[in-house]
Amino acid sequence: REVLTQQLANHEVQVNQQIVDSVVTFLKHYNKKFNFQYIFSYTRGSQILFADPKFEITNDIASQLNKRYKK
Repeated sequence: REVLTQQLANHEVQVNQQIVDSVVTFLKHYNKKFNFQYIFSYTRGSQILFADPKFEITNDIASQLNKRYKK
């Protein structure tokens, strides 16, 4: 059982890394158009306590990534 648990944990790490790599690659392409100096990751409780909503690009990124993966 411990071996299977470790294998599952290793697989989860690999899949998460693939997702992060894919998103970072997409953001590099996306940023060629917008020229942001920074693109932050935000989760509730993170070090970013407030951000002006006009700089929120999450929905746009999610929408474009979804279109990309539907192909």
